[in-house]
Amino acid sequence: MSNKTMPPVSASKIRSPPSLAEVTEFAIHVLGTRELAQAWLNTPALALDGQRPVDLLGNETATQSVMDLLIRIEYGVYS
Repeated sequence: MSNKTMPPVSASKIRSPPSLAEVTEFAIHVLGTRELAQAWLNTPALALDGQRPVDLLGNETATQSVMDLLIRIEYGVYS
């Protein structure tokens, strides 16, 4: 076994969760307009246990749930 150490991972290679701006831009892409995206982000969603998507964006796992839901909407998968 080698005693070589791995080089440190640079901060630029670590992917942080999407920001509010990134989620909003994706919602605009999926829903068509900024107004629809903002309304969707501020409306409780059954698929998110009745929570508003915007309220979940501070947590990495919950943010991924919001993005996953947008992807499902984009592809017409509602279950």
